[in-house]
Amino acid sequence: MSHDDLVAHRGYPRHYPENSLAGIQAALASGARYVEVDVQLSRDGVPVLCHDRDLQRLCHRPGAIHDYTWSQLQTFEVHTDSDVPRLSRAPLAALSDLVTVIPTMPGVRFFIELKRVAFEQSGIEPVLEAVLPILQPVAGQCCVISYQLAALKRVRERTTLPIGAVIDDWSEHEAPALVELHSDYLFCNLESLPEHGPLQRTGAQLAVFETVDPQQARQLLARGVDLVETFAIGEMRQALERGDDQGVDCDVLIVGGGIQGVGVAQAAAACGYDVRLLEQTDLAAATSSRSSKLIHGGLRYLESGQFALVRKSLQERRILLKIAPDLVRLVPFYIPVYHHSSRGPWTLRAGLSLYALLGGLDRQARFRRLSRTRWPQLDGLQQQSLRCVFRYWDARTDDAALTRAVMASARALGAQLQCPARFVSAQAQTDQVTVRFQHKGQIQELTTRVLINAAGPWVDQVLDGVTPAPQRRAFDLVQGTHIVVADPAPSGVFYVESPQDGRAVFVMPWHGRTLIGTTETAYTGDPAAVAPQASEIDYLQRIYRHYFPASDATVVDSFAGLRVLPRSESSLFNRPRDTLIDVSLPRVVSLYGGKLTGYRATAQDVMHALRRWLPEPRRCQDTAQLPLEQVRGTRDE
Repeated sequence: MSHDDLVAHRGYPRHYPENSLAGIQAALASGARYVEVDVQLSRDGVPVLCHDRDLQRLCHRPGAIHDYTWSQLQTFEVHTDSDVPRLSRAPLAALSDLVTVIPTMPGVRFFIELKRVAFEQSGIEPVLEAVLPILQPVAGQCCVISYQLAALKRVRERTTLPIGAVIDDWSEHEAPALVELHSDYLFCNLESLPEHGPLQRTGAQLAVFETVDPQQARQLLARGVDLVETFAIGEMRQALERGDDQGVDCDVLIVGGGIQGVGVAQAAAACGYDVRLLEQTDLAAATSSRSSKLIHGGLRYLESGQFALVRKSLQERRILLKIAPDLVRLVPFYIPVYHHSSRGPWTLRAGLSLYALLGGLDRQARFRRLSRTRWPQLDGLQQQSLRCVFRYWDARTDDAALTRAVMASARALGAQLQCPARFVSAQAQTDQVTVRFQHKGQIQELTTRVLINAAGPWVDQVLDGVTPAPQRRAFDLVQGTHIVVADPAPSGVFYVESPQDGRAVFVMPWHGRTLIGTTETAYTGDPAAVAPQASEIDYLQRIYRHYFPASDATVVDSFAGLRVLPRSESSLFNRPRDTLIDVSLPRVVSLYGGKLTGYRATAQDVMHALRRWLPEPRRCQDTAQLPLEQVRGTRDE
């Protein structure tokens, strides 16, 4: 993005009369590389620089340009309605007057808009006969633009001048007549643009009119606009050049479209920050679509003393059940206890009681021991040596759908998604971070106040591209495999213990089938190449057959994801699941690990860590109150 991407719209109306030579020269003196002017014909066919259909606002005269001869119009003055004028009045200018200025400004492009009223009064051919010969000596610096597509077609047939179509509504940009024209530029009213997302079109460079807000200009340019028209060319160039608001294109730039990344995007956008998210393939393309699909406190984490994590997760479960009822639902969980189980009934009862206590002892936290008469209804569960079955309640979700819903909420709040977009490098400076990324085959660059590395298993690969080199956190990648078997979905989630190693494994309903997982296997390869191992599939099948002996364990699908676990002496199974938020390099924040359930709380913690580098929020909506709805589509628009 550059201050050279600004167009001096009608010269410099912030301080000078519109379309006046004085205003145009002031715009050029301020450094404008593009200037737009409006042309109509006088009664005697002289091209005159004027925008309005009538002369009341600009010249305080009755009638219109076409009602007067050029000799009469030469006596008229154009007035400015600016509240900070540097020149309050100036003579009306002819196009020929402007053409004497153009050669003195090599490298500047002039957009000559032929107004609709001129064609209405005189017709296409008379207007072109009056204008094109005047432009011929400076054709290399001019572009003819108009709403009148037929006139532009004739310009192309008669000259080598570039052309630009003007539209008032973005919905017109795919109109057949416009597409067939193959114009070099497309000018559009910015008020008609979609509120969010990249602005895609074919061929033509996109220019929008009109803004005097530097931040809005940055946002438009970042969305794919090529040129931004402004009435305040000097102030806008200075603001972008000197870096008002630290010269950044956005406040928060996130790498990674998994649940943690989209959670931060939503939290930052909810506070009014300008947010961009880069995702290299698709939202939830990796770990966030390959989890156990559970929104839960983590009953097993009680054994390793992670009480704060369990409490926080149960609080988040309560919030998600409220704000995403179509995505997160309570389901019964069954824990069978056998004579050979490593945890007896009293241990389970104590654990479930503590779980209920940490959950606030509300209705969702209740558990009970099922009577024997209910056992035959438990989907063919092995009953030999069965001592008891506990039922408690937790929640499940579609992890990928939840991720998409959170990103949709972020976008509704103003965040922008660029996908597919591959992070290339970042240069951290004292006041900003310059980020380079590849999008649509081209390397692009953005500046941001802070960079969030939420790349999951690729966290170190992102850090490889950051300078100065940040401190690294030691971690392990742990592969978790799930299988889907042919059996119909069970009536709830079964929480069973592997007879081989005592690990907890879930047997769950999933799209009408039975989902079983997960494993924990150390992984050292390319995160993109992770895939279920035959030994893992066999391991899960044997567990399933052990507890459901009459089952059909034929595997119809399988998938593997990677968890990021901070390195420690503990076994993989007992490693802490809290998200590690690393801020060892100023303005670069890296996220290690994290649970699906806790994404929203993690995002709040990240926003707290960012406070030192962000301005005071313009607003702050509570993400615990923002509803999440199921959506389709993930790529930028």
